[in-house]
Amino acid sequence: MEKIAGLEAKVAEQAAEIAVLNAGATERALLRKELAAAFENNAKLEAENAGLKAEAAEQAARLAVCDGPNAPSSTLTTYGPRRNAWRKERGYKGSDGAGSDGKPAPPDGGAPRKMGPPEGHKGVSHCNKPAFTIGYGILECDGCGGPLERFTSWRKLVNDFDQNWPAITAMIEVGQGWCGACGKHSEAWAPFPKGTSFGPKAIGLIVELYMAGVTAAKIAHFIESMLYFRVSAAAVARAIQAVAGASGKQLEDIKRALGKSAFAQMDETGFKIGVLGRTGYVWVAIAGKVMWVHFAPTRGAAVLDEHFGWLPRGAVVADGLPAYRAWFRHLQRCWRHLLARSESAAVDGGPEDEARHNWLLGYYRKISTVPALAPFTVMYLGREFHDAVSAYPEGKLKTHLSNAAPYVLTFLGFRGMPPHNNAAELAIRDNIVTHRNNHRMISTPEGREAFSRIITIGGTARMNGMFAGRAFTEIARNPDWNMFDPGPWAGPDWCVFDAPASGLVRPPGSAAGRAPAPAAASA
Repeated sequence: MEKIAGLEAKVAEQAAEIAVLNAGATERALLRKELAAAFENNAKLEAENAGLKAEAAEQAARLAVCDGPNAPSSTLTTYGPRRNAWRKERGYKGSDGAGSDGKPAPPDGGAPRKMGPPEGHKGVSHCNKPAFTIGYGILECDGCGGPLERFTSWRKLVNDFDQNWPAITAMIEVGQGWCGACGKHSEAWAPFPKGTSFGPKAIGLIVELYMAGVTAAKIAHFIESMLYFRVSAAAVARAIQAVAGASGKQLEDIKRALGKSAFAQMDETGFKIGVLGRTGYVWVAIAGKVMWVHFAPTRGAAVLDEHFGWLPRGAVVADGLPAYRAWFRHLQRCWRHLLARSESAAVDGGPEDEARHNWLLGYYRKISTVPALAPFTVMYLGREFHDAVSAYPEGKLKTHLSNAAPYVLTFLGFRGMPPHNNAAELAIRDNIVTHRNNHRMISTPEGREAFSRIITIGGTARMNGMFAGRAFTEIARNPDWNMFDPGPWAGPDWCVFDAPASGLVRPPGSAAGRAPAPAAASA
């Protein structure tokens, strides 16, 4: 029995040892699993870390493009540099356009420049004491031509620049009276728009700078520091408002010229209003060498009904805005927009996308170089475009081109109509985009109306090879001036004060070549 008990004890002891060994094996298995999980987690963390490093490198590259002195608009992506690199590889013209490398960085300007004359500059300012007085009289009623009675006059200080740009302050006296026959009040004409104390030459300078997108404060600073004539930004803004209000006749001339056109080119662009983050839209209509600009709060067809109702509703070259399709009877989709969409797909896509873009580019060159086509040829070209677009893979580009298919050959039915609205795009770039940093001057309805009027007239003047400053100088001299038949220019040495009544003493020979005084000026 003792032997059996000893054996049982030994078996129990071995069983305990086996249990201990089994427990150790289980613990080692658990440790192996934990170690394998740790290795797996470490691999995941390394992959995640590599992804974060790649994302950080991409963000740093984007920041280098978008945070430099020549940074693109914040609404854009890095598509521009990618497109430029894509064009450069294929030998496109203009491959080193905006966003390309190789442009020297501008030198650091240091601290912002302080307004006012430079240090040590004495400066010169004008006084409000007139150097002389000039009178403008009237004898007959401007309505019935009868004699006037009860003559009175009103006086105002005016400022303008002379031949060599010294500032002149004068007192003008404008006669007025009442007709004895019809009782109408008549007033003498004077070449000084109401609402401002500036003369025509100063107004031309102010408007030319305004057309370049210069703010009223900077215009005032320029006039003071360069021409030694102290003026406030509010006075500059009032001059812009005054000359815009005096240009009704020229606006009617532009409206009539646009109304006679068989087709128009139109576009619109978003514009910040004031400093509160509000946005509006600037609409541009162009036909030939005239343009019309209007500031509106929306992009809907109601803007066309309310503000472009005088425009013929026949044909237009524009983008795919639904308002154009609903308002005009014939729409030509701008081919430059379509080609830009196709090029974007080629830049970010593969060889097939590039081949489709090359086909579309060749199709555009084929239809744009033929002056006139027979109707059956136009029908064949339309079917060719539709069949080619139908073979595109499903996506945004195919949808965009399919929606544009009915409107890609409209220009072939109108003599002289271009297949693109480049003229409107260039007008926006040259006349409107430059004002996007000058939004404070259009923060009110009056400022937006003045903006629309001045850009309309100034842009039309530029399209006809004339400086905007000259156009508004002529309008200030003569409200009935015809900008499409301007006549000879008086010359840079013309001065509004060249009148017999001025009594202005001039140096010898300074009167040579001067234009005669306005007919309305009286001694």
